[in-house]
Amino acid sequence: MGILGLTHDESGAALEKFPVTIKVAIGEGPTPDDENSSPRALFHFVFKRRTMRGQMVCWEPAPDIAQVFGEKPTELAVIFLHDDPREVCPSEYALWTRKGRLCHGELVQIANGNAPRYEMQAIRRTTEHPEGESWPGNHRYADGPMKGQPIEGCGEGCPELESGKCGPSADLYFILEKFPSLGAICRLHTGSKTSVPNLSNAVAQLHSWNGGRLKWVRAILKVRPELRWHPGQFGAWESSIVPILSLEIGGTTLQSLGTDVAAPARLPVEAQPPACERRVPFVVRENEVERAPEIANEFYPQNKNL
Repeated sequence: MGILGLTHDESGAALEKFPVTIKVAIGEGPTPDDENSSPRALFHFVFKRRTMRGQMVCWEPAPDIAQVFGEKPTELAVIFLHDDPREVCPSEYALWTRKGRLCHGELVQIANGNAPRYEMQAIRRTTEHPEGESWPGNHRYADGPMKGQPIEGCGEGCPELESGKCGPSADLYFILEKFPSLGAICRLHTGSKTSVPNLSNAVAQLHSWNGGRLKWVRAILKVRPELRWHPGQFGAWESSIVPILSLEIGGTTLQSLGTDVAAPARLPVEAQPPACERRVPFVVRENEVERAPEIANEFYPQNKNL
């Protein structure tokens, strides 16, 4: 029938762990062969497939998908394949390096009588525990003005978060309505302090509005330019235009909105070319070690030497 923990859970239900074969992004990482190149933001979506280049795993543009959506698309109809918001859009604080997550923290519920509370808890790879240990635990500052004092926990006050080495990290998992591929899934990653809560809160709202169901729900993923102000190099405030993600379901009335959400999306699966016609071998499973160089280069270039 299956394998407990690998193909099925304890209730006998099949585990829906899909390979990620398509990457959707609103940015480009540094040019692989140019050490001086930097990541750059885009104000439209691009599509890539994971492929093999020699002995390296990398993402290459997918012109067949781009052709379906036209030049510089800013809206995509997406369909979710899981009811759990944490599976659709997992988020955390993460300190990514080229070898993996050095530290990551997420919200954890703490039992406290009849009123449970929540706090951020982090796991960090250290010399003593390369597999990871609770952070900061009993660790204290080893030097500097706070030598001997307890290290701040995950969240506000964390030195890595304050310095920008660590930051919000979220992935949105879906299939494209206009280019469906059952048995596999698309992934969009973002580290934006605005886009992460936008996506997470929208998924939570859709989950609540639809009575706890997200599977087969169709939504519109959008990217739009927004003006942002930030401290400049010499103390004065500076402005910049940045791409911001959002996830929406629209309707003319609340009743029509409820009907649109409740009705499962219909998937006219388009004919795909036979496997024998694919000239590039696709790598269909991703893990932290495989993802680390891509995410560190594109979203955490300041950590490339860590």
